Amino acid sequence: MAMSRNALVSLSAAACNSCGRSTTRRTMPKPTESEIENRFRYHPPKTDSRRAKHNTVTEECLALAKKLRDVCPEGRGLATALTKLEEARMWANQSLACDSPTDE
Repeated sequence: MAMSRNALVSLSAAACNSCGRSTTRRTMPKPTESEIENRFRYHPPKTDSRRAKHNTVTEECLALAKKLRDVCPEGRGLATALTKLEEARMWANQSLACDSPTDE
């Protein structure tokens, strides 16, 4: 069973590079070769079920994006909301591509 990356985070005392104050620094080990390969390779959906799940994520995010565009005034808030929704879509599809062992 693979250990979560969060479990590998360690805390260490260090001095701030700018002012010298004592700080707590979070450190994570460098990713392994296989972790890098997995994160940066394309993971196409291999089954109709997986393609349908990707399509559901896309369609739901698209519908919400259109609703936000219609409800919210233009400006930084709407732009940020749409960017974060785009990011959420990306992470949801990433979880389907990389974290789902089977097509349940």
